[in-house]
Amino acid sequence: MKFMKDFLLIILKDVLSHHQDLRVILMSGTINADLFSQYFGNAPIIHIKGFTYPVVEFFLVDVLEKTSYRIAPQSNTSAGDFRGRQKLAESRKDALTESFEDVDIDTLYKNYSLTTRQTLEAWSGSQLNLGLVESTVEYICRHEGDGAILVFLTGWDDISKLFDTIISNKFLRDTGKFLVLPLHGSMPSIDQREIFDRPPANVRKVIYMGCLNFKVLLTVLFSLFLIVHGWSKLMVSY
Repeated sequence: MKFMKDFLLIILKDVLSHHQDLRVILMSGTINADLFSQYFGNAPIIHIKGFTYPVVEFFLVDVLEKTSYRIAPQSNTSAGDFRGRQKLAESRKDALTESFEDVDIDTLYKNYSLTTRQTLEAWSGSQLNLGLVESTVEYICRHEGDGAILVFLTGWDDISKLFDTIISNKFLRDTGKFLVLPLHGSMPSIDQREIFDRPPANVRKVIYMGCLNFKVLLTVLFSLFLIVHGWSKLMVSY
């Protein structure tokens, strides 16, 4: 993809040299403006002062504390069950879990409840926990102010699973209070456009996405809550 962008810039510069009436505007919040200005023959630079909205971050331990979400301890990890303990150890081989291996959770998170510390101790980042995502959405709907909720997932499989879970939730399936919408690039355009529709009064919009297209959504949704699970899918070529 980067190669295609570079190639496009080369063609664009060549086209500009042959069409003096053509005007091109490059916009970015992170671009090296001086570098691109020099590349296009010292083109003028216009700086537009921006601003950032205040953002309050809550991490895994905070979400566990607020939602009281609990992971039941593994029942097959007794001292004599070597296969069970080995299976559990293999399932927990991930960067998130390894980061807690040498951490004294009871000391580091002493200000959190015992339930939260026990859940954090049993937590495995090797699988996406859709149950926690559901609990987080329900907590926001019950205890937080108005605003749309965006949930970023890794793909259509997770989106459809969570969507089925939500519509089975007695509280969240109330269409008089919540407008639940899946969003994925494989969906028909007419269905994707539903996220831009303003919901009825006193109805909260909940969107489950398979991409991180902040630029589009932040222009549509003003006040919102963002749930990011920290997972991503990468296409690897050999």
